[in-house]
Amino acid sequence: MESGNGILDSKINFVFFFLCRCSYTSQVHSAFDKIQRQKDNNAKVSADIIRSRKDVNALEGVLHRTYAELDALLFKVRQPNFSAFALFVREEVALSIQIAEEDRSMVPAYRCSLELYEDSCGVLRAVEDAGKTKRKLMEVQQLVDQERARQQKKTKTAT
Repeated sequence: MESGNGILDSKINFVFFFLCRCSYTSQVHSAFDKIQRQKDNNAKVSADIIRSRKDVNALEGVLHRTYAELDALLFKVRQPNFSAFALFVREEVALSIQIAEEDRSMVPAYRCSLELYEDSCGVLRAVEDAGKTKRKLMEVQQLVDQERARQQKKTKTAT
């Protein structure tokens, strides 16, 4: 009789071991699935950020070139040298102001173009700032989610 109970006990232990192992394996698979989803989501977000950054950079370049061309047309100054753009803008603005002082009829057009340029640069900066804020918000949200998961784990292990 005892040998029958021993066999039954070993079979029950084997079933419990198998069930626990299946449960553990499903938890591991679930964790891997979550990690894969997060990885895919991060890849999508990164691709979106890269694409947006390329668009902003392209718009910024078009804006600078357009302003330089407009300035050249307004004041008939030399063609812009885009290889040293920052230096060029400072030189051209100074030259444009000098020409505008000589020809007062160009002052309103110059002021209007400069205001439009500065407003457009402001819009581009606002877009960049919004992107940075969105990324920081996503990072904070991830930290909050991680902390919630950690708290839930502590709660489960405590009970």
